[in-house]
Amino acid sequence: MKRPDVFDYLDHHSFLKDWIVFLKESKKMTLRAVANNSGISVASLSLCLSKERNWTIKMLGKLIPHLELKKLEQDALRQLFILGTTEDPMERLSSFDELRRIPGYSEKQRDSSTVYLYLRHWLNVAIRELAQLQDFQANAAWIREKLRFMPSEVEVERALKFLIKEGYIKSDDKGKWFTPNKDLDCQEGVFRISLGEFHRQILQLSQRSIEEIPRELRLILGHTAVLAEGQKMKAEEILKNALNEIKKLSSEQTNPDSLYQFELVMIPLSQKKGEAA
Repeated sequence: MKRPDVFDYLDHHSFLKDWIVFLKESKKMTLRAVANNSGISVASLSLCLSKERNWTIKMLGKLIPHLELKKLEQDALRQLFILGTTEDPMERLSSFDELRRIPGYSEKQRDSSTVYLYLRHWLNVAIRELAQLQDFQANAAWIREKLRFMPSEVEVERALKFLIKEGYIKSDDKGKWFTPNKDLDCQEGVFRISLGEFHRQILQLSQRSIEEIPRELRLILGHTAVLAEGQKMKAEEILKNALNEIKKLSSEQTNPDSLYQFELVMIPLSQKKGEAA
């Protein structure tokens, strides 16, 4: 079996499972030996590897010194563990930033790192979409005048340089700017980390819009309702279908002149008996 490279992973569990198999096949190190060396019961280790029990930071701390990993690999594994277990969105962002600082990780995860940086700030997404306007100009003054919520010129310049460097916006031989077809899968792995931060920023702007944007220029709708579990899934489907219709409407535009952000929200306002507050 080829030696698993922790830099190829965005999930601590998948790496540990593959690494234990590698130790068994290449080093003839059994699961029992790994468990005994680490001071962990074979049963507990086996349950964690089969996802029947969650890893803990204490267990990982006992395990890492006996996995024959290099120092940088150990550091990466610890950060992957935080990414996969913490419920704190800011801690996840901080952890991935630490991962990116480990020599070699960003090179191996270049695509993931680039999308992560793209979604870290709403300005990147907004400017990328603005590039579809016929009169788009790739300079900070024009962009600042076009956007609401007045980002600083430094922020705009930084975002613009990033988008051009990474190919999120390009210009043709006539100097006209456009948005290449750059498909972003924001469902799994690192995308979910930065996507949460993106939505947090957008929801903050939505809150500001109530005070700063005239009612006739914005639309905020809401409805509070009781649902059964099956109805909740149906409601999710309705929201997703609505968003797909908006995406379709946008893709059909040949001469757009305005930029909008759509956020469809459905949050539980109650909890079931036994759930933590």
